[in-house]
Amino acid sequence: LAEIAELIALDATDDRPRARELARARIAALDAKIAALKDARASLARLARECGEERDGPCPIIASFG
Repeated sequence: LAEIAELIALDATDDRPRARELARARIAALDAKIAALKDARASLARLARECGEERDGPCPIIASFG
């Protein structure tokens, strides 16, 4: 909400450099979240694949939570 308030305030001053700075910071934060989600997806896909390959021993998906 603080970013939204700042953007509204910037509208009155037409401070485009600051608006770009805020946008770039938000893009960087989104990129970090996307990277983390991709890593989590890859890990889960690996576990699902391993779970389907072997019938012996505990399920890798369930074992990863233990």
